[in-house]
Amino acid sequence: MASALLLVLLTASVTAAQSGGYVGRPVADVLRELQTEEFRIIFSSELVPPTMRVKAEPGKGAAREIAQRILEAHGLTLNKGPRGSWIVVARPQSPERLTSPPPPAVRTPPPTKAPDEQPSIPPVRIEEQVDVVDRVRGTGGSATGYSIQPAEVREIAGGFDNVFQVLQVMPGAAGINDDEGKLAVRGAGPEHNLIVVDDLQIHRPQRLGHFTATFLNPATIERVSLDASGLDARYGQRLSSVTVIDTRDGMRDRRLAVSGSLGFVAGDVMLEGRLPRTESGSWWFTTRGTYYRPVFDRFEEGETPGFNDVQFKVAVRPSARTRLTVFGLAGRETLSSYEALKVDGPDELVEKYRGDNRLGVVNLSWAPSDRFITTTSVSAYAHDEQDYDGFFMLGIPPFERVTRVHDYAARQRLVYSPWSNHLVDAGVEVRRVRSGWRMESVKQPEFWRGLGPSTWGERVDYTAGPIDTRLTRTQVGFWLQDRIAFGSRWTVEPGVRVDWNSYTGESAVQPRVRVTGRIGRTVVWTGAAVQAQTPSHESLQGLDYFHITPENGRSLDNERSTQFVAGFQRQLRADVGLRVEAYHRRFDRLLVQRLETDAERAARLSYFDLPPDLPPDAVVLEHRPTVHPESTGTGKASGVEILLQREGRRLSGWFTYTLSKSTRDLYGHEVPFDFDRRHALSVAGMVQISRRLRASATWQIASGFPVTPMVEEVVFGQRVDLATGTLLDPTYRYHRHLDGTLVTRLDPFTRRLGLRNADRLSSYARTDVRVTFATLGHWEFYGEVINLFNQRNYLFEVTFPPTQNFPEYVSRSNIYAELDRIPTAGLRFRF
Repeated sequence: MASALLLVLLTASVTAAQSGGYVGRPVADVLRELQTEEFRIIFSSELVPPTMRVKAEPGKGAAREIAQRILEAHGLTLNKGPRGSWIVVARPQSPERLTSPPPPAVRTPPPTKAPDEQPSIPPVRIEEQVDVVDRVRGTGGSATGYSIQPAEVREIAGGFDNVFQVLQVMPGAAGINDDEGKLAVRGAGPEHNLIVVDDLQIHRPQRLGHFTATFLNPATIERVSLDASGLDARYGQRLSSVTVIDTRDGMRDRRLAVSGSLGFVAGDVMLEGRLPRTESGSWWFTTRGTYYRPVFDRFEEGETPGFNDVQFKVAVRPSARTRLTVFGLAGRETLSSYEALKVDGPDELVEKYRGDNRLGVVNLSWAPSDRFITTTSVSAYAHDEQDYDGFFMLGIPPFERVTRVHDYAARQRLVYSPWSNHLVDAGVEVRRVRSGWRMESVKQPEFWRGLGPSTWGERVDYTAGPIDTRLTRTQVGFWLQDRIAFGSRWTVEPGVRVDWNSYTGESAVQPRVRVTGRIGRTVVWTGAAVQAQTPSHESLQGLDYFHITPENGRSLDNERSTQFVAGFQRQLRADVGLRVEAYHRRFDRLLVQRLETDAERAARLSYFDLPPDLPPDAVVLEHRPTVHPESTGTGKASGVEILLQREGRRLSGWFTYTLSKSTRDLYGHEVPFDFDRRHALSVAGMVQISRRLRASATWQIASGFPVTPMVEEVVFGQRVDLATGTLLDPTYRYHRHLDGTLVTRLDPFTRRLGLRNADRLSSYARTDVRVTFATLGHWEFYGEVINLFNQRNYLFEVTFPPTQNFPEYVSRSNIYAELDRIPTAGLRFRF
């Protein structure tokens, strides 16, 4: 009901377009448009965020008068700055009322003045109020990206305070399950997405799926953007989307501020303030973690997940033209599960996980003039994880997988604006990446795929021993992108990126172009890009396992995609906007698992006692996929995405619909992509019911993912000593019924490649609700229910035919991890 009400309210808000050319447009874009050589405006993204829009038509007048009227509606004004410039500052007596639900930061009020005393505008210090780096960074904003505010990450129902869970309700982004937060964007897999935090590439942004949390505290986020097309030339080495997360600076108007949250099983504390002995420096420090056992002594059996980490950031201006930031994180994630494997026996460890993350980045920006900025970045990233599963299956040893990614990088970026309507962005980056993958046995999955070797060990041939491979490579990337404005309405952004890597030895030239224009109050854009991605261990985030070794690097090619996008965005009224984008992608040189050679197939079949009446299409006779990769895969993806968004003081939210189709050409068959989702609809909204009470709800419904059906196959088996698990006969032998016919059954362990993804899971549906009560002081209390109607998702139904001993029955099982109904509550505080 809550989701339906939000849909009605959002739809009812769409009215006839008003006349004029400024209302509803981003204030930052209008201010840049009004600038000339004689009239320069300097503003920070903190005062003029990308989401701030023009509330009413300013009327006619000079550029400064128009800018002044637009800013006054938001409690801002223009102040004279150095060398004839004008600076956007807050009006002392008319501060802008916050429209986001969370309480504002506690700030020191100005001293009280006598009634007859006129308020004076305090002098503006450039180093405190203006960040020229943010100003130029803002000019490179992309019309093709989706933006999410930090308040939405914390407030949206079902978001788990997790950026990647919230991104799942945006157009074109599909969560591969309910737990992990991994995304399949526009026909590509989770391994094809780039995640960047403060210019640091994150290879494993999601936590272990059992807790659905993210490595980043949402209270530290300044802005989040998802460019599903990834058209900017400065981002590379991925075929699909780019998610850019910028962390905020600490408070500079207080020496110390304390905030945090406490939930049922997890909490966080954040300290921040002005850096001692500075006027413009700031810092923050936060720690997060779980406290399952101290609070709830009920996890003596079963899975016990947990995590803890510390994060910090320091920002300082060594001079008026330089800015230095240091961001660091160290965290650990664990899971343990104990079960009684014997009657009256002690609990034994059956599952264990440990993941360590360490990362740090230093950014130094220097702006020798208002037209030139250079940023030097040095970063280090390390992720190590170990997964152990002692699941008992006859003849199968415990599963163990150890992976690691260590990435050291240096980056130099130059941004130059020769004149007000021209911006050049160029840079170079060098990376040294060390990775490894060691694995043995198989981990019991949610559902046996039966197709080819998987990243959880399924159908991996261990006859030569456990998998153990290491790889060290160097990557060098260069980009150049020009942003040229033609008049006040059109912008062209041609660019090129060149990537070289020592693994495949390729130099990949990737041209890109984007054209953006404005027709009345409608913004239109189109773009094209070629993108490349090097095979690597860190890209093994999907279902298929590829044996990446130093030896096969020269036989592999970079994966590649070519894409075209076109879209428009229009303000239907000041608080309601409509956005539509269409895309088409073609993939080639994708990694696929090489099929067995005739010799390899013959060697495998030598262990089978094949009956003379075996059907010629039996799955055992197929050439099966192996762990060996080859760069022969192709595919395509097309879709249309619709976003209807409302931004208001009392009601805000969005309605999204995505129509898409994604296929792969595998082994002579065109099949749906593993995460192809034809239809996806979501509604999310936040309502300010009263000063103290607000609510949010999220509703999602979508088509089910593809799945490979089971068919009846001839049964082969080996003789095993049930007491000891010893293999008595290595030969796989067939069985016959009393009437002489071969024994067959639905086989979940080996499925036909010709039927890959020929069926669909059940449709996906989920409703989440949240209610928050604020004391208007230091405290907030919230209650939330995830999956309110306890909808079962990722469900596959199989009908087993009757046998001599059992009647026909239907099995309904979940293929991917899903969420049951989860009630939760917690509090937030700020001092």
